[in-house]
Amino acid sequence: MNESSKHLIKRYFELGFNNREILSVLAQKHRIVISISTLKRVLKTLGLFRRKEYSDIVDVALFITEQQQSAGVLHGYRWMHLKCVQAGFNIPRDTVGELMRVLDPASHKSRLRRIYCSPGPNFVWHVDSYDKLKPYGIAINGCMDGYSRYVVWLEASTTNSDPRENLNNVRDEWNTHILQSKRDGIGGGRRPILLYTAPSIFGANDYLCATDDNEIKVCSEQTIPKLTFCADETVLELSTLYMDEHGILGPTNVAEANDLYIHLRQSIRYQLDLI
Repeated sequence: MNESSKHLIKRYFELGFNNREILSVLAQKHRIVISISTLKRVLKTLGLFRRKEYSDIVDVALFITEQQQSAGVLHGYRWMHLKCVQAGFNIPRDTVGELMRVLDPASHKSRLRRIYCSPGPNFVWHVDSYDKLKPYGIAINGCMDGYSRYVVWLEASTTNSDPRENLNNVRDEWNTHILQSKRDGIGGGRRPILLYTAPSIFGANDYLCATDDNEIKVCSEQTIPKLTFCADETVLELSTLYMDEHGILGPTNVAEANDLYIHLRQSIRYQLDLI
């Protein structure tokens, strides 16, 4: 087996896919057909094992508590279990559910569920925006496929600007987690990325349609391009000059970006008050 195939197996294993799911996505998406015994042998060669020893439940509880203090408070137990696995913990999914109920019973009870049905991926997309941060110059926009619940895009914009790293992580975690079971059996126990990219595994068809180039051009002419930097040119110029004068480098992560924003905001306001 070549290194490219091994890399794919390692990637899907680390995303939390079980052996059956790995075999399915290799065959449907990458046209790589191998037996379960070959897969197990490759995993062993790569040093990838599904450990039988479970992680310390206190460590897992602390991790879940930390997640619930941020956006993790909105996660169901399947999504939280995926985050635990990707963080290196080995813990049964049911145990994660019980911990979430104990640690935050109010949030657990408040999650509402509804039945939804779509015949296949790309049959319908749902696009929405989160506007509560608009007073601060930030707009969050997202698109989800109705059948698979696959997040097609999730971006943060400064009155429409560049995507942020944490949103990319949220998107990837959601697309690889296992959906909660539904009474109608659609999507439950499956991953959005598999439902979206390999629908034939589940007896569905891809409804993606080709679009005429002229129609795309017309739509492009009716939209405003996403800005790369600050929407206010004066603020951008002042910020750039200040950073150059003080030898401040651009941020490399979300925390640094937040600190830089606060620092620049305070500095610019101070300079304006002197005028």
